[in-house]
Amino acid sequence: MEVVQRKRAQVLIAGLPIEDADVLVLARLLREQQFEKTAQHVERAIHNASDFLPLTILERDEILWALDILWALDDPPEGSLAQLRAVLLQDHVGLLSDGIA
Repeated sequence: MEVVQRKRAQVLIAGLPIEDADVLVLARLLREQQFEKTAQHVERAIHNASDFLPLTILERDEILWALDILWALDDPPEGSLAQLRAVLLQDHVGLLSDGIA
């Protein structure tokens, strides 16, 4: 698969700029939890030179799950992945209180 060059080496996920290197880390974490479809969706953002990555509620939950596994293993994500986890957790709590999730 040919990678298209972008001006920036980051993707907006949940409104946060996530560096391409962290996007690839996220894809690896998703694969480790058997979330292959979401991992491919995340990687596709880099390969297609996308500036932002829209997520379904399921994809948000899977990303949150993958990042929470690190937290449970006393190896919490840092930097932009920690910020992404915080935003997704806040969104999840909001959806629960609204009766959506």
